[in-house]
Amino acid sequence: MTKPLTVRVDDDDAEKLELIAKATDRSVHWLCQQAVARFVDDEFVFLEGVRRGIEDADAGRVVPHEEAKAGFEVILRKHDI
Repeated sequence: MTKPLTVRVDDDDAEKLELIAKATDRSVHWLCQQAVARFVDDEFVFLEGVRRGIEDADAGRVVPHEEAKAGFEVILRKHDI
């Protein structure tokens, strides 16, 4: 099931959407559906991670700063960053 949604975009974005639609042989409607779906999925994953992090912090499941920093330094060295 889908729900109608009206969105206002600035002229530059509307023009870019039209160009992308023509280049990909897709409708602007389809492109907007894809953009919203990607944003919602990404934002949901991010917010769920924040929720879990807060839950862990509230339960005392945390790592001291120096330990976390040392762990990141190992990862950075491993990847030559």
